[in-house]
Amino acid sequence: YEAASVCEFCPTGTYITDPAANCTPCPAGTWSPAEASSCTRCLNGQYSDEGSSGCKTCLEGSFIGPNSTCEPCPPGSWSGFGATFCITCSPGTYRGTPSGCTSCPPGTISGAAASYCDDCPPGRFSKPQSSVCEICPEGFYSGNSSGNCTVCPAGSFSRPESPHCSICTAGTMSKDRSGSCEACPLGKVSAENASRCELCPAGTYAPTTDGNCLTCPAGTWSLARSTKCNDCAIGRWSFAGSRRCHACPPGTYILEANTSCQPCPYRYWSFESEDECITLGSGSHDLVRVQRIHDRSARPKDAVGVDSFFEIPPDNS
Repeated sequence: YEAASVCEFCPTGTYITDPAANCTPCPAGTWSPAEASSCTRCLNGQYSDEGSSGCKTCLEGSFIGPNSTCEPCPPGSWSGFGATFCITCSPGTYRGTPSGCTSCPPGTISGAAASYCDDCPPGRFSKPQSSVCEICPEGFYSGNSSGNCTVCPAGSFSRPESPHCSICTAGTMSKDRSGSCEACPLGKVSAENASRCELCPAGTYAPTTDGNCLTCPAGTWSLARSTKCNDCAIGRWSFAGSRRCHACPPGTYILEANTSCQPCPYRYWSFESEDECITLGSGSHDLVRVQRIHDRSARPKDAVGVDSFFEIPPDNS
């Protein structure tokens, strides 16, 4: 300095170009050692404050900004040590740490520059590192944040993008992975949540497919898979739940409402499978057809059947 008896050195972080001037602090982004005549610019990725004796490196998650200072990376981006810019996270990832992006887990998604992952809604799913939630197809379902779709079991179904399976109603059925329920054919029935339709056996019938097999009443019959019962023919009978009708033997008859064969009254007879008895003419074997006998109480108590007719007491007159 002028008028000084001893020259002094400029300290670190300053510089001087004119011996007659004072030491000047180095601006931000530069540095200097002692006795410097100029300041040195910091390297890329480094910064310094005004009057610094050295440069510092920007930490992870930051970068050198326009003002030669470290600035944090914007949301959804990252950086390493000494970065001059930040890297944007790609779709399917998010900024999990300052120094990198993390893949979205199954059941979640993200777009570019994401700070977090969004959950997939019910009826959709996603694999790891996905940017789109996929729709579950028919026969499958999923809950919230699902990484896959679950199969609908037999007896249920689902439409595309379903959050749950729906139960098949009575009279219908389904296999697993079904998009709808199938109606049972006539003669078969099912309860709700059925995986198959049950065949109505002989002696039963099903007027509808959404209930149980009903037993045919006495005096009727049916084959398997029937929708109605058939009446027994005249002169034949059946128990409830029969697959066929039985013939009344000779010497008996049956009325429409009866369920079993009745013996012909005294002096009457019949062929097999008859709904009426025929009288024997008095004192002879002439046959005379008579009306149907509806009053069972009129039958004599001492009537005895012999093969196809009843024995006639001898005429002693």
